[in-house]
Amino acid sequence: MKQSLAMLQENPHCRTLVLSGAGHDYPLRFPERLNPLLESFFEECLMQPHTDARTTS
Repeated sequence: MKQSLAMLQENPHCRTLVLSGAGHDYPLRFPERLNPLLESFFEECLMQPHTDARTTS
């Protein structure tokens, strides 16, 4: 967890969501809690304009 939080501070494009008490089986046990969070994240990311460093003018 400490390493994840350190990466969050170093990268402005990172996001962290802490699910207190969640284990590896959280997605299987609580899809009704996790799926809305993931849907919201994906929608937000897909709505942002994308830039490609490989594109040349």
